[in-house]
Amino acid sequence: MKNFQGKGQRPTAPCKRCGAVALLCRSHAINDAFFKGIFRENSGKAHHLAIGAEKPVTTSESGWDYLLCEACEAHLNNNLDRWGHRWFKDAQDKIARDGWRGKFEIDPTRMARYVASVMWRASVSKAGAYEGFITNPTLRGQLKAVMDDQESPLEDFSVAINLLYDSEGQFSASALRRIILSPISWIKRGGQIDRFVISMTVEGFLVVASYPKFPWRNRLSSGFLNAQKSYIFMRPSDIRKTAPFPDLLEDVMRQLAG
Repeated sequence: MKNFQGKGQRPTAPCKRCGAVALLCRSHAINDAFFKGIFRENSGKAHHLAIGAEKPVTTSESGWDYLLCEACEAHLNNNLDRWGHRWFKDAQDKIARDGWRGKFEIDPTRMARYVASVMWRASVSKAGAYEGFITNPTLRGQLKAVMDDQESPLEDFSVAINLLYDSEGQFSASALRRIILSPISWIKRGGQIDRFVISMTVEGFLVVASYPKFPWRNRLSSGFLNAQKSYIFMRPSDIRKTAPFPDLLEDVMRQLAG
C-alpha cells in the first residue's frame, strides 16, 4: 500500500523492481524524452493512442505512475532509457540523411532489455494509457527477467523492429513520428503454444515482442533481433495494413488536419 505524505507528494511504498520500501518516483513506461520532443514540435500535443479507448486522444499526458525507488529509476534511465532514445533518434536521422538502406547497427542484447523494460513498466503501471495491456504474473516476471538479464535476454523473448510508412501518402514520416501507440498486448493462439504478443511505436518505428519467442521461421524475417549479430535489417511496414492502425486512422487524420 502506498503511503502519501500529503497532496501532490510522492508516496512511500515497495518499489516494483527491487521491493524496497522507499520514496517512489514518477516513472514513465515510454521514455519521457520522446514525449518532450514531440510536444516541442507540435504545440504541446502528441497523438497518443491507447487501445480500449473509443477513439485516439490528442493529449499532453505522457502516462506515468509511481513505480520505482530512486535507485531503480536511475538505473533504468541511465542504462536503458537514454540509450534506447538515442538509438531510435539516430536511426531516424540516418534515414533522413542517407535515405532508406534497411541495415542498422545495433546492440541486440541491450535493445531487447530496453524494449522489455518499457513493456514491463506498462504492465505494472496504473496509468490510463496502458489499460489495453493484457498481462499476468508470468508475463510480468518474464519481462522483468529480460530487462535485468545482461547475458541472454533473447533466449526466450523475441523482438522485431520495422519502420512505419503510409502507402497512401497521407501521413508523412514526421507525422508518423508524432503518433505514439502505448504498449498493448494480446494472446496469439496457435499450435501447442500460446504467446503474448506486445506492440508499441517509438519515433515512427513499430516494435513487436513475443513471449515465448516466435518460431525460428518467423525470426528469419526482416526486423528481428539476433543475439549473434550486431546489426538489424528492417523493412517498411505499411500503417494501412498493420493492426491496430487501420481502425484508428480516420480519427488520427482528422486530428492531424485540425
